[in-house]
Amino acid sequence: MLRRNGIREAPLAASVRTRSNPIIAVIGSSTASGHGLGQARVSWVDRYADELRVTHPAVTIRNLAVAGYSSFQLVPTGTRRRLRKPRADAAHNVTAALAERPVALIVNVPSNDAGSGYAVRHTMKNLHAVVNAAREAGVPTWVTTSQPRTLDAVGVARLVAMRRAVLRDFGDHALDFWTPLASPDDMPLPELNQGDGAHSNAEGHRLLFEVVRAADIPARLGL
Repeated sequence: MLRRNGIREAPLAASVRTRSNPIIAVIGSSTASGHGLGQARVSWVDRYADELRVTHPAVTIRNLAVAGYSSFQLVPTGTRRRLRKPRADAAHNVTAALAERPVALIVNVPSNDAGSGYAVRHTMKNLHAVVNAAREAGVPTWVTTSQPRTLDAVGVARLVAMRRAVLRDFGDHALDFWTPLASPDDMPLPELNQGDGAHSNAEGHRLLFEVVRAADIPARLGL
């Protein structure tokens, strides 16, 4: 295993070197699905797809994100379900994404876990299960941090703790979706929000796209 920032990283899958039409898969919830935007093409995922069509025209984005999902729905199919927690969705989870034989995976579950009252340790366990499944398949994974959301003090504390944990555990495979959207008091910046305290507007999505673009995933894959 290679190591980056102390994080074990699988060697690149053979498909990275040989496929003529590589796929980057995205799993997650409403932010990745572009929920609430007037035009889907202004979402961060669609902006990224448009960018890659210019810079890496062979690369395709497969977006499996579903609005409302938590990390529990993204874990590998067959994972033992915790009592009263959602079951993994075999059509939209990491197992489904890996069935596409992607060269990379991006995971974006920003706030539904905290909004549902799930403990950060459970969220992180789920994210590690997703990353480990992808690693076993030889697929490098990038994980976004939490995003600010208007919740009570306990919920906000969970979001802040999740951001720290993602940055700590995934190192340079973490995508900081918090900083561009958060005010100094850890609330969503109104000018970047759709008005519901949860979902980013078009400008917010543009800033998230910039975070993903700056990660330079195709170059790190050798595409």
